[in-house]
Amino acid sequence: EYMGNVIYHFDSENETRRFLVVSSFKDNSFRVITESGQTEIYSFHKKEVTAVSGDNKLELIVCGSRDCRISVWKVRSQEKIKQMQSERKSLKQKATLYGHHSEIMCLVVQKDLNVIISLDKSGTCLMHGLVNLRLIKHWSIPLDKNEAIMSLHAHPNGLIVVVTFPIQNKQNVFRIYTYNANGEQIQPSYKQIEGATDLRYVAFYEQSGQYPVSYTHLRAHETGRNLVCRLLLEKKK
Repeated sequence: EYMGNVIYHFDSENETRRFLVVSSFKDNSFRVITESGQTEIYSFHKKEVTAVSGDNKLELIVCGSRDCRISVWKVRSQEKIKQMQSERKSLKQKATLYGHHSEIMCLVVQKDLNVIISLDKSGTCLMHGLVNLRLIKHWSIPLDKNEAIMSLHAHPNGLIVVVTFPIQNKQNVFRIYTYNANGEQIQPSYKQIEGATDLRYVAFYEQSGQYPVSYTHLRAHETGRNLVCRLLLEKKK
């Protein structure tokens, strides 16, 4: 019944409350697994849920699906759940976002920019506002026929990074596309990384044009106009 490993960990900043949001089930549902071990099933999407994101401070969960839709969910407070007489579920649907025409691969909730950024299989990137949940901008990643989406990252300074890889990735070659908050591509068109066998996180590189590097673990902070990365890297034996 379980098809993949798309998981988001919610840890409330307002309440002592944690749960997991798990997707990629054959019945097209996503599920909330509470600390007590209870499982809540949410059946809204018509096809498999392929992306999950959220924000702990905003108490928001966002799901993307192969049905090309994005569902936005508000986390209920413990007090409201206790007041419910019927199904006591953790999430309440807030909105449905449209605009994609292929399977949604990645989602990012960026509260500092006040946006939800989504990316689909064809390379179409949409930006919705967090306040009114309306479409603000859209642009396309110039993907090759043999190129697939790997990940999407967004930083509070407005830098948006898309990582792709070739479908037949025999040489471990990855591409990094960078955009500003207006959806304008930062030159050069992309950077290429070779030999990154454990690419889990991508370093946002300086806009001066230096080549990016990829590491297993990364923490980053912004100083001035450049984003400085502090790297935590275990040396390979």
